Amino acid sequence: MDNPITGVCEDAAGTAARLASFPQLVGIQLAVVSDAAIEVAAAGVADADAPGSAVTSSTRFRPGSITKLVTATLVLQCVDDGLVELDEPVTRHVPSFRLRRGADADRVKVAHLIAHSSGIDAGDLFVDTGDGDDAVERYVDLLADVGLLYEPGRWMSYCNAGFVLAGHLVERVRDQPWEDVVTERMLGPLGMESTSFLTGEAEEARPAEGRARGHLAALGAIAAVPDGTLAADPMCTRGLGPAGATLSSTAGDLARLAASHLGVRREDVPPVLAATSAARMRELHARAPGGVTRMAGMGYAWQVWRGAGADVPLLPRIGGANPGQSGLIAVDPASRQAIVALTNSDQGVGALNLLLDGLGPLAVPDDEPPPEDLSAYVGSYASDLMTVDVEVGDAGGLVLRIGPIEHARVGAVLMSATFGVLTYPLTPVDRTTFSSTMGPVAFIDVDDDGRPQLLRWRMRALRRRSS
Repeated sequence: MDNPITGVCEDAAGTAARLASFPQLVGIQLAVVSDAAIEVAAAGVADADAPGSAVTSSTRFRPGSITKLVTATLVLQCVDDGLVELDEPVTRHVPSFRLRRGADADRVKVAHLIAHSSGIDAGDLFVDTGDGDDAVERYVDLLADVGLLYEPGRWMSYCNAGFVLAGHLVERVRDQPWEDVVTERMLGPLGMESTSFLTGEAEEARPAEGRARGHLAALGAIAAVPDGTLAADPMCTRGLGPAGATLSSTAGDLARLAASHLGVRREDVPPVLAATSAARMRELHARAPGGVTRMAGMGYAWQVWRGAGADVPLLPRIGGANPGQSGLIAVDPASRQAIVALTNSDQGVGALNLLLDGLGPLAVPDDEPPPEDLSAYVGSYASDLMTVDVEVGDAGGLVLRIGPIEHARVGAVLMSATFGVLTYPLTPVDRTTFSSTMGPVAFIDVDDDGRPQLLRWRMRALRRRSS
């Protein structure tokens, strides 16, 4: 089967135009990388309320968690320089790092942070810790109130807090704020002149010219993110910068980072890592059984995805979202090709994944069939931020119940409201994975009695609290 990345690289402008015609997209910026060139195409508008605001190659977007690739790269630079080892405890470099239970922090290694395998129960802890140079450090101090979901390194659960902690580790090792390290060791050497950092307050205070406005896409309707949203949302604050809160960039700039990782032969794109370290980041370090159709697990920041056919190798990609915006970077190390796509729609990344993966089921079997008696799955599963209950429904199958919910996000936009209990039937795919209308649910870490101890949904793990 043909590699979809190659097809996009052959027709960047046509691909951008086709994607911009999708109803859930407003505008798109698409960069393609090869040994021959970095080419940027754009289509659509930067603001749905301003029809003349065409997206150009210089329009700046907020790439969200794509920033995690930046932070993990900085960690590997420290490894290349002999300052850090991936298998040593984080506390060796951040002695102030504490978790709720005694010596738990000493069990978390540097590698766990950037592979989403730390088990730190703060996957989506969004708290404003101010706009000073100590914002990241103050966020790390909050982790003293959280625990572990599982033994570090055993599983993966998407963890923004782990990347904030990794960013603070870099700050400690380099004796500079995270943004200064990024600028000195990445933006400058790679010529990423359109990349900067914006807190929510800065976003609201500066003129919007040249920047894409975020949009929410629901039920076929497009709505621009209301003014004031970013300033009020802790997801956009400086303390969460290393996880993706504040970066502002272009597809062309991020393509330079992707090209450097791939060792593309361009004089104006120097390597920011040793080739062995860049390759190490793309390897599978934390397997993710069940839960996502083709995601095999995590490398260092990179998500490692199975190809759409048996003859397509594992391909790394990384996605990101910020209020009303989403995008991804996908690479093919064998051909040294990459695509970088940024959109100003919260649903844009779905169209991009469809481009790479094609149509297919939300979950595919890769385990034995489920048992006839599903009672072992029943129980209450919780993280510090949410609780879900798995029960046997009236029809004899499993149902997942969530709620009531006081706060929720539409896309990445925080909404204050009270929702009732939400119920989702679970359809068995195999012993590990069940599908639902809200995506696959995986039951893992099975004990001697056959009872799963972890439930993973939307790449986040929840620990069994009761049966």
